[in-house]
Amino acid sequence: MYKCAYNYSCLELFRVFLGANSIKKQLIQHIASKLHDYGFDVYISKDERYGFYTNGRRVVSFGGQWNFSVDFSGNYVPSITNGSGWQIATEKADITQEQADQYINTQAPYWTDKNPTYTTPEQYLKTYGNSSGFTKFNQEVTA
Repeated sequence: MYKCAYNYSCLELFRVFLGANSIKKQLIQHIASKLHDYGFDVYISKDERYGFYTNGRRVVSFGGQWNFSVDFSGNYVPSITNGSGWQIATEKADITQEQADQYINTQAPYWTDKNPTYTTPEQYLKTYGNSSGFTKFNQEVTA
């Protein structure tokens, strides 16, 4: 049998990848559910590996490369000097109401423009909606 890496067969590595992918999706669903319960509008990417939430005026995106945690980032209108956002919190596996409120109200760092224009949900969807396939999160209630 052909070995892919670390003495594992390609099939074994594929199974590990699928399991990790499932864990990431479950974590994103968990975060989205909590944010939805806290009263925010939440959008999830088509592949369910990242998303964003909004208070109607601003956007905080969440996702990341790790399977067991997510990062949260603030977003402002892109500029050559400042990019398009900043990282607010890293490696989180859960979120509280207090954290969600704090993240959505966090001001841009000192090194950005003095008065950055924060990204609205409409701007974010216009910029990333097609490529990400965002859909509004709707928590289904089961009896």
